[in-house]
Amino acid sequence: MTSTTQDSRVVLVTGASSGIGKCCAERLAGAGWRVFGASRSAPAAERYDVLRMDIADDEAVERGVAHILATCGRIDAIVNNAAVNLRGSVEDVPMAEGREIMEINYFGTLRVCRAALPALRARKGSIINIGSFAGSIGTQFGGHYAASKYAVQGVTESLRRELAPFGVRVTNISPGFFRTGMSENVVVSDSMQDGAYAERFSRFMKNADKFMKNMTTPEPVAALVQEILESRNPKGYYFIGPAYQRAVLLAKRLLPQTAFEAIMDRVLE
Repeated sequence: MTSTTQDSRVVLVTGASSGIGKCCAERLAGAGWRVFGASRSAPAAERYDVLRMDIADDEAVERGVAHILATCGRIDAIVNNAAVNLRGSVEDVPMAEGREIMEINYFGTLRVCRAALPALRARKGSIINIGSFAGSIGTQFGGHYAASKYAVQGVTESLRRELAPFGVRVTNISPGFFRTGMSENVVVSDSMQDGAYAERFSRFMKNADKFMKNMTTPEPVAALVQEILESRNPKGYYFIGPAYQRAVLLAKRLLPQTAFEAIMDRVLE
């Protein structure tokens, strides 16, 4: 457990058990922040405080925020990173599974923001919501995840406008594809074992697995998070990823829809 000094800035990072969240927690702790790394599993960590918190549970989030305030008396920033990736066709994934993804990825982000906002207003603090490349481009067999990240991007824009008069800075980071715990532990809906999409889905998953293994680890995202938190006037939106992924976003804006989708289908299938 880290110590708190009078000048220590306090940040809550969700989804800190692996991937982007863990990188953010470790980097910020190394930069002198008092970090509370929250996750459902809450594995031990040497450089920051571990907090067991399920962002899909109202009471768990309220308890987590209350614990930080009781311990430190302040919260200067939150980094909403916790999320689950579900693969399956929009038609076949059961409604209950789709709701669960929204409950975690969208409502979980919202839940943490709502719980921490009184403290953040008092400190004129910062909110960083980690979106996704999928928040701009809905790929096949990732519709529910894409929908949740589109939602995060939308609510972040609204929060930014609502909180500006209070001095609270709100930013959405849209990472491209990085090799993280999420990408290696994608939840595949049981509904995809057979049916009209089974053959295409199997091919898609094999190609996606090969694709993700070539990605870099997410330290650049953590560096951007630190830069934003320590900036007086950060932008509302950042994309971070390889140049070719940025080119994909540009192509979506400039190319006819059919041409863009044909390119994406060749890449992903």
